[in-house]
Amino acid sequence: MKELFSVVITTCNRQVNILKEAIDSVINQSYSNIEIIIVNDSPNNPNNSYIKRMVSSYGNKVQYFVNKKQMGANYSRNFGAKVSKGQYLSFLDDDDYWDENRIEKFWHVFQKHYDLVFSDFIIFCKKKTRYSKRINPKHSETLKTMLSTNFLGGFSNVAFTRSCFIKAGMLDESMPSYQDQDLFIRMIQHGKIGYINEPLSYYRITEGSISLNPINKINGLKMFLEKYSDFYNMYPESKKTRL
Repeated sequence: MKELFSVVITTCNRQVNILKEAIDSVINQSYSNIEIIIVNDSPNNPNNSYIKRMVSSYGNKVQYFVNKKQMGANYSRNFGAKVSKGQYLSFLDDDDYWDENRIEKFWHVFQKHYDLVFSDFIIFCKKKTRYSKRINPKHSETLKTMLSTNFLGGFSNVAFTRSCFIKAGMLDESMPSYQDQDLFIRMIQHGKIGYINEPLSYYRITEGSISLNPINKINGLKMFLEKYSDFYNMYPESKKTRL
């Protein structure tokens, strides 16, 4: 049997039908050895009874946890990772979804001894859809490139080995934004990156997302620049590009 692939879906005040779309995209994967862990970070959400009923309809295919109080997405992802058991791990945001062959294709790349795998993806909202073609820098250029731009994309677009995630120190729960890029900076120092040249993830832009919150973006960027100031001193052009 192929190795266990753990998928952690964090959710917070998301519409039930959109969350279900994310879950269904994992349930319907062509790869069969998957565990799905949902961490609900909105314990006071009035729709929680509907979410619980919906999740229960999947039987033992889904593990469901509700935080005692709102702890943030980084805490929720770390918690989901800690209770998971798979050799491979991927985070899926509750408003995104995957191509049905996504995990199968990622698994084949992992067999070539890669530690992180990413692909192209589709960005969509109510009004438009856009293909996000990713760059794939040489191994020697990955750190320099990541300092200037998150070429891997968001969490929903990346999978990695558990060992690489643990070696990198997991997610920094104090980061208000740039938490994905922060983790990837640390992970690429411990692993090799594999790329799939086709869109396998679908990234939804919705109102209220961190990516659209300017205060979180600014505060996160300040922390990010300070945290990796030594690297930016090594690659000043990367800092110039980032800013």
